[in-house]
Amino acid sequence: MSKARSDKIDALSADEVGRWLRPLIRQRTMLVPGASSRDDSLLATRFGGVPTGRGGERWPICDRGHLLSFVAQVNHVRDARHSPTLGIAFFTFFYCWDCGPLRPKKPRDGIKEREGFRVMAYPSLSPSQACELRLEPDASKGYRWQEFEPRFVTPRLEQSLPDDVGFEVHCPPLWDRVPGNSGARQAWENWHVVARVASELTHAREKPHSRNRGVVLGGYPNWVNGPDQTPRCTVCGELMELLLQLSPSDVTDASWGDVWTAYLFMCRTHLKEVALRFQGT
Repeated sequence: MSKARSDKIDALSADEVGRWLRPLIRQRTMLVPGASSRDDSLLATRFGGVPTGRGGERWPICDRGHLLSFVAQVNHVRDARHSPTLGIAFFTFFYCWDCGPLRPKKPRDGIKEREGFRVMAYPSLSPSQACELRLEPDASKGYRWQEFEPRFVTPRLEQSLPDDVGFEVHCPPLWDRVPGNSGARQAWENWHVVARVASELTHAREKPHSRNRGVVLGGYPNWVNGPDQTPRCTVCGELMELLLQLSPSDVTDASWGDVWTAYLFMCRTHLKEVALRFQGT
């Protein structure tokens, strides 16, 4: 949290806020329901249905040996419209509803907690290498394995800025000037200035407090109930980047309750380093 400040809070001007926010703008790819033409190819971006993998791969399992449920696959090289993108061509996301916690616990006595999910990312995956991943007969017996209805999307390029709580991580000077942890009247007025300028810069379609909502690739997360939880890479210590955000939406049949949002992160340098976070009520 920020250091203690004096009781006096100075008013922020739109010009001042704009100077802080413009360098923070990132592109993101919004995934909206209903592809322009249904794509049944193996490498289509798809939520639910039958997943695609590389020839010879088997259906992934969690750390307890349970079958994972297929949530989504993304043709990143084709459908990620934002720039710069992470250095992968295609990825799939699987989750275990048996052991995947919504609120991950801290490791105890050096023992890593079971994550309950898998991201299978491919630097390249050609049609000749791709194949459907199919379960072996009777493999799903005894497990809470789920198959979701296939749904397709259309990508749309948008602009993104951090949520209000994200400024503590991505722009501490602005957080200190608001200030972000004060309930003073001037602080709230400063927040209104920040929200207005951020919405203008990103051409946000949503209300200011939810400008990052949606099923998206890249950009900044929409933190729905809590602080910015962007993880750091365990190898280099740098902040990870948002790979996929799954807000409650008609885009996907999979859900973690009506109000939970899932956030997948990946390190730009170490592509095998991924993390999953949730926020909800």
